[in-house]
Amino acid sequence: AGRVVAKCDRLLLSREATPEREPAGSVLLNPFIGLGAPERLLVLQGAAGRNHFARARAANYASPYDGPGTLSGRGAARHDNDFIEVSQVRVCPTPEELLCSAPPAVPKNNPDADHNLPKDSIERLIDTAFRLLRYEAILPMTNAVRGIDCNRGTLCGYVHSKGGAARVDLGERRWQSPPGSGEFYDPPPIYAFGGGRYRKAEVDVRHGVVHEYWVSEVGQLRSRGVAARQKAWKAGELKLLTVDDVALIARVDGSNSISAITPAFVAVAPQAKASSRREGSPEGGGSAYIAVQLRIIERTDESLTLFADPDAQYMLFDIRAGFFSFRPILDSLQDLDPANPSPVLSLLALSRAPLQPHMPSYLSTAPSLDLSCVLGQGCRGDLRAWAEAVRPGDLSTDGQVAAAVARLGGSTTLDGGQLEAFLQTLRRNLAITQGPPGTGKTYLGLALVRFLLSNRLVGTRGRGPAAHSSGPLLVVCYTNHALDQMLGHILDQSDKVRMVRLGGGTKCERLEPLLLRSQWDVSNRKRYGSLYGTKFRELNARLKELQEEEQQVFATITRKVPRWSELRDMICIELPLAFGAFERAEGTLQRYRRGGDEDEIAGIKQDVIEQWMNPFRSPRPPQARRPAGTAGEAPSAGRGARG
Repeated sequence: AGRVVAKCDRLLLSREATPEREPAGSVLLNPFIGLGAPERLLVLQGAAGRNHFARARAANYASPYDGPGTLSGRGAARHDNDFIEVSQVRVCPTPEELLCSAPPAVPKNNPDADHNLPKDSIERLIDTAFRLLRYEAILPMTNAVRGIDCNRGTLCGYVHSKGGAARVDLGERRWQSPPGSGEFYDPPPIYAFGGGRYRKAEVDVRHGVVHEYWVSEVGQLRSRGVAARQKAWKAGELKLLTVDDVALIARVDGSNSISAITPAFVAVAPQAKASSRREGSPEGGGSAYIAVQLRIIERTDESLTLFADPDAQYMLFDIRAGFFSFRPILDSLQDLDPANPSPVLSLLALSRAPLQPHMPSYLSTAPSLDLSCVLGQGCRGDLRAWAEAVRPGDLSTDGQVAAAVARLGGSTTLDGGQLEAFLQTLRRNLAITQGPPGTGKTYLGLALVRFLLSNRLVGTRGRGPAAHSSGPLLVVCYTNHALDQMLGHILDQSDKVRMVRLGGGTKCERLEPLLLRSQWDVSNRKRYGSLYGTKFRELNARLKELQEEEQQVFATITRKVPRWSELRDMICIELPLAFGAFERAEGTLQRYRRGGDEDEIAGIKQDVIEQWMNPFRSPRPPQARRPAGTAGEAPSAGRGARG
């Protein structure tokens, strides 16, 4: 009976109910969209007749709000990362925060709920969005750390019994989400790698200082060769320890119990190797292990002392948190300035009051708008004349838009729904058009681009008919393929459009010259080619000189025997008698090398110090040798006729 239901996981979204028909607290209000009449409210109901989630949310709304930092009920911060201002909160959680037993400061997603910031304010909107998203992002990490903390004494033995690496189920502890909501769930399993050893630290171009750990190989790959294991890890066959994912490092004490835990990011994909006992492998000689490079989040002196100790034993936990995908959004929320909100942020609804659309200034101040770009070929002359000079005030209300749709209907390249969306977009600073596949959303976007270009509302610099300057038009698509299609259609409409395509994921040859790097290379080659070429050659020559100098210095400091040229001055001052002996020996070596044949000078060194450190028996002069069997000498038995 008019019921519109959309299945979402185990829940149903129903637009049938209103606040009068549902109990208090079961209506969920989203402060990020404008909600007006009661029939627009969304009510969450159980798919199988259960509404435990709605009851949990209602209990969460009814629970008192415990503010952040010193605004909490205890009058002090819960941990070392609990602050009133979200700009002071570190996005990455600290170990103390992860192990804190007190419920975090999680505001309600309800404009009428209690909060420490004023109602209907940008500050409250940013605070709510940041804390709710961050709570959801670090929740898997928090549950994993608390689960590990509750099983400190048994995890090491369990993982060792499984061969050094095993899946660990922490479902014995059930957690509430959100805190105080009464909604419990079992935490997902994690993967533990035992026998870990700290190896070294090095600098990565992308991640900075990374720390390498050796941990035991997983059981299903342990029997394979190094090449096969390396291929499996590189291809992501196991879906473990993926790049930029969150891992936990735990230090194991002498009693085979976990003593400390800290979070880290996986910097590069693990590398499979076969170790030897001489290398100090985790499990002894010839065992299989993987080398994992991690970036410790909190690189303090204390954390480096605990988790960068070559003599300590560690465990590595892959919790599959996916925190890194949330971090850019959280960083952006922290950077928002409430005093100077962005155009989109200023349009977000802060209350239930319905929003009134406002026409953009570049349209409202224009003398007239030319809509002839959307007209068809067989349009009447009077209708075309009207469409070429439409006043912005004629599109300011819904009634005027409906009248324009009725007047232009059947004479445009757009259908009725597309034409209404087109005109409604023109009278709004922010417009969102949605529709199922095949309804013409891309085609509508092309019509809007054609309108902006034909009216010279974008890309102008104050010349010609447009008296004002306007910036470029930004087109953003979810995939590279969709962006290539959109830009290709724009070029089909006008090949005079100046365009720059960002990103390198295009597969369209037509767009290759429009890539940012292509245009940069062409313009710089024309403008700075000779200057950069000369500078590059100078730097390249200097680089070669430095490399040669580096090789000489390295050879000097790694050489076991110093050269005569390096010790000459010191010996001359400190050991004058020895200096004279070396001087005479050097002259003798040079004369011997000049006068002897190749066989005779084979053992002669170039440097007198090196010759002194490696003496050899000089061969007899040729005149002193006598043929075998002559008088006074008989050949030695068993040695032939050697002189």
